Amino acid sequence: MTLLVAGILLVSIFLVQSIPPSAGAGAASAAGVVVFVLFCAAGAVGAAAGFLFGLPRSRVVDMTTGGQPGAASNPPPSTSYLTNSNLIKVSDWLTTIIIGLGLVNLRKVPAAIEQLGAALKAPLGGMPYSATIGVSVSIGGAVAAFLLAYLWTSIRVRELLEDSERESEGGVVPKLVGTTMDEARRILGTTPLQMEAPGAVPGDQVIQSQSPDPGDVVAPGSKVEVT
Repeated sequence: MTLLVAGILLVSIFLVQSIPPSAGAGAASAAGVVVFVLFCAAGAVGAAAGFLFGLPRSRVVDMTTGGQPGAASNPPPSTSYLTNSNLIKVSDWLTTIIIGLGLVNLRKVPAAIEQLGAALKAPLGGMPYSATIGVSVSIGGAVAAFLLAYLWTSIRVRELLEDSERESEGGVVPKLVGTTMDEARRILGTTPLQMEAPGAVPGDQVIQSQSPDPGDVVAPGSKVEVT
């Protein structure tokens, strides 16, 4: 992203320097600002589309059917909650609409690009290549932002959702080795886990080992044995 911003700044400087002095210093400065604002606007649109296309799909099984296809519709009562997948559904609808409208209006794209270039020529200094720069900045910013947002959403957002799901399904065992008994009790007090220690151990004693290992996911209410 830093390289993209640096590149667009160079394009802005090039455009400002290429505008003749007869156009006025205000026109040159305005053209540089327009290029940067145009890149940011195209990047915002591309990032939003990349987020919609890259949003991970949930694999939650509908518990109202007992977790099995074709199962009875009256399962026993459960205290579990289903993950809200409304955002996933909206993402599916919007991506389908975007692709459908894009295919239907595909033949209109060249004319739309020409109109965009003609509209951007005057704000970008009125030079013969101003329209080309405007269209290139718009398309380049949108595509680059789309790819970055798509990759970030597919990788980072997926990791965050998976971590949240693991924490909601069970307890993630924290690292207790090297802490005192009092500190370990405070740490486990924030989790659905319990501590199991041999006998009455003073609170200032340091934990040397633990089972399960840190990072393991166990059922809520499980015990962590410490030595």
